Amino acid sequence: MIKTFDCVEMKHKAGRKIAKKLSHMTMTQQLKYWQGRHKNLMALKEKLSKAHK
Repeated sequence: MIKTFDCVEMKHKAGRKIAKKLSHMTMTQQLKYWQGRHKNLMALKEKLSKAHK
């Protein structure tokens, strides 16, 4: 079987990208970043939940 998609590599690549982005931020800026990401995720979850019903 030939893999055309490696989900572990995709996760590692995304982690490296986020780590690079956060490395230049203060702790306060990082907290705001994660709070914003959480807010966006919860909004998406709610939207998908409503669409599924």
